[in-house]
Amino acid sequence: MFVSDLLTYGKLRCPTDVECDTFADTMCTFMNDCSNHGSCSSSTGQCVCDSGYYGADCSVAPLKLSLTQSGTFVETSLTKWQYFKIGDQSGEDYSLQFSNDDNTLFDVYIKYGIDTIPDAVDYDVILKNQSTVNLSSATFDCSSGCMGAVYVKLASGSETKTVSY
Repeated sequence: MFVSDLLTYGKLRCPTDVECDTFADTMCTFMNDCSNHGSCSSSTGQCVCDSGYYGADCSVAPLKLSLTQSGTFVETSLTKWQYFKIGDQSGEDYSLQFSNDDNTLFDVYIKYGIDTIPDAVDYDVILKNQSTVNLSSATFDCSSGCMGAVYVKLASGSETKTVSY
């Protein structure tokens, strides 16, 4: 039936409206009811996130990095994505350095604009296997805003690692 729907209609179809409604409700439950940061469509089961929240379940709130202070950005003993936002006002200058306290390598993903967060397949710039990354308004034009992600991948049972800015 699924293959037939794809060939005939170019998409999957629900046999009855009741089954589709049940599917959408189930998806809303799996999406954690959009983490209380959005609304779940009763027809599709997809979240529509409130402003400032991202991800399939609206659980991602990127950190607006302070351009004048430093701090701990990611502290983890697991594989982890940490998201950040750079400038959403025209002409905002910035200079950020990400580094770690040992030789653990990390990746940085950048997506221009502030509508979506980057991930392993949807990004504009990727800096792989880095121990230090410098981002500045001179090298990355984020005058209309950028979303970024630092990805730290650690082996199971690793000690806690820190990436700072």
